[in-house]
Amino acid sequence: MTKIIADASIEFGLQLDAYIKHFGLERTDIGNLLSTTVRSIDKIIAGEKGVVLKTMEKIAGFFGIAYYEMANPNFPFPTLEELPQSTRDIILNRENSDKPDRDYEAQFTKHLEDIVKGNFLREEHTAKQVLGEMPKEIRENEKYKPARITDAFKNGALAKFVVVVGKRGREYVFQLREYALKGN
Repeated sequence: MTKIIADASIEFGLQLDAYIKHFGLERTDIGNLLSTTVRSIDKIIAGEKGVVLKTMEKIAGFFGIAYYEMANPNFPFPTLEELPQSTRDIILNRENSDKPDRDYEAQFTKHLEDIVKGNFLREEHTAKQVLGEMPKEIRENEKYKPARITDAFKNGALAKFVVVVGKRGREYVFQLREYALKGN
C-alpha cells in the first residue's frame, strides 16, 4: 500500500532526511551545496520551508537521481557506485573524518555574531560587505557566500538583531535593528 502525504514539502523533507542518514552525511553537506545555512536545511527537513523545483533538482542531483525519484518514498536509494563522484568523495571523507567542516561552520557563526555585536552594522551594509569583514580563511572559502549571510540575517537567529533596510541593485542592505529604528 502506498503512503500518501498531503503536503509535498513535508514528504520531500522526510526524504531528504532519509538520504542524509542513509549515506552518513551531515546537514552542512546539503547546506554547502545550496549555499545556505543548516537552519534552512532543518526547515526543509521539518517541512516548514517549501522547496522550489530548481532546489529539488539540485538536491536530487547531488545523489545522482531525478527530483521525482528522490521525492518518492518507494524509490530505492542509489548505491554508492551510482552516486556522482563528488558526492562519493564527500561520503568517503565523512567516514574518514571525526570533525568535518564543523570547526569552519562554528568559526563562521562566531565571526558573524561578533560582527552583529560590534559597530560595523550600525551603518547600512550588504551581505557582501559583511563577508568582507570576516577573516581571510572564511572570505576565501567558496562555501561562505553572501547568500549565507543574507539567509542568517533574514531567517536565522540573528534576524531579531538585524533588519533589511533596503536594496542596492539585487543585494539586500542590512543594519542593526536598533539603529534602523532610530533612522541612523
